[in-house]
Amino acid sequence: AEYYNTVFYIAESAVNKGELWVGADDGKLHITRDEGKNWKDVTPHKKEAQVNAIELSPHAQGKAYVAVAGYKLNDYRPYIYKTDNYGKRWNRIDEGLPEDAFVRVVREDTEREGMLFAGTESGMFISFDDGKHWQELDLNLPPVAITDMQVKGDDLVIATQGRGFWILDDMGPLREVHKSLDGEVLFQFEPVDGIRLLSGGGMTDQPQAKNPPRGATFRYYLKDALEEEQTLRIDIFNADNELVRTLSSAPSAFEKCAKGNEDVRSPVKFKHPATKAGYNEFVWDLRREPLNCIENVKLFGGWNGARVMPGDYKAKITVGEQAQTRVFKVLPDPREEADKAQLQVVEKSIQATETLLNDLFAHLQKARDVRAQLDGVSEDNVMLASDVSASIERIVSAIDDWEALVIQPKHQTFEDDINWPNMLDRQVRFLMDNFDRTGAPAQAGALKRLEDLDAKWQQYKVQLETLFGEEVKPLNEKLSKQGAFDLESL
Repeated sequence: AEYYNTVFYIAESAVNKGELWVGADDGKLHITRDEGKNWKDVTPHKKEAQVNAIELSPHAQGKAYVAVAGYKLNDYRPYIYKTDNYGKRWNRIDEGLPEDAFVRVVREDTEREGMLFAGTESGMFISFDDGKHWQELDLNLPPVAITDMQVKGDDLVIATQGRGFWILDDMGPLREVHKSLDGEVLFQFEPVDGIRLLSGGGMTDQPQAKNPPRGATFRYYLKDALEEEQTLRIDIFNADNELVRTLSSAPSAFEKCAKGNEDVRSPVKFKHPATKAGYNEFVWDLRREPLNCIENVKLFGGWNGARVMPGDYKAKITVGEQAQTRVFKVLPDPREEADKAQLQVVEKSIQATETLLNDLFAHLQKARDVRAQLDGVSEDNVMLASDVSASIERIVSAIDDWEALVIQPKHQTFEDDINWPNMLDRQVRFLMDNFDRTGAPAQAGALKRLEDLDAKWQQYKVQLETLFGEEVKPLNEKLSKQGAFDLESL
């Protein structure tokens, strides 16, 4: 502040050797294209002010942007100048910016030409049309002076006056807005690829920045907020065009079932795609469709499906008659060294555990339905023949015993396995999670354990089907003849 006529900013061309642009705090701007042997005055601002920042376009030679600040002379208006011909002609491109917020810095996106960021004394602004129009880009950034900016890859790094460093993560959606979205009912931006991370990465007690979400991120724009009766759906397909997951903004019957089975000390939570007007994001945790939930089963490993394998996928977002599909990838953990054959072994093992569990719960539900109807027969028909009553009692008892083989009815909380052993359902669920978390190659012990558990399930399934064939079917025929009940619907 005590000095004057001082070189304040120097910008060096990244393309042309010897090209330098130099701005001073008295408003003068000079350029040399021969390493300083010859200088040319290309000052755009004719009044005294400070050349606060110079941005050389990464897209075109001779194109530059200059932020001029006159606040030291009580002029707080914004000044941004643009040239396409090394300063021979300049145009002001600050119309629409607040009249009392002078500009400290202007930057152009490294990928999308004409997308400009202006850091002012009172916040951030963006232009999608090379400065013809500006709009606020504050988001959660406080209304603070922006002293400098830098586009780094897909991020915008911001230095503020007294509020630290800020980073606008992933400018992909901004780069896709080539035109106004006013006419779009639904617009899906390019998804962010997901990484199938393995287990590990414990937390420390030191302060840490927030990590990226664990999954694939879907970004979309809605012109209007959806009404209560409207639903937004995201269908995810693999490379073979097979549906692997459907996500909905509306709660599902599965969620009601899983909630009913929860441990009260470890409540189940669900996230749904947002349906508010404007920009929305939803993170898919890479998990396939959940298991077929049935009531009154404490499956403390959870009902969620395992994660999908690395590969190519696509997401179709649907709102009413509007639908848009974008492709994305699920990437492997960079720490994992596995070939395609090894990944296929893990995938087949996960599918096998999933099939086993769904088969188990389907048989358990059928057995419970039979038991419930037989209990109803006993309650509604007090004059049953003694042999029929005995048969009903024997079948109900056998179903009780069979159920205790495949699940642990005594489990109520996730710590109850201290008192009562885990049965087949939780053993298979644990094995599924083991395949999911450890990745490829699959552990030899886990593959052997899968064989053992599958053999045990086949044994239990035969046991139940034998009960149905040898006990339930004859009883059903007897009850049908007596007109007491008919189990054929089962």
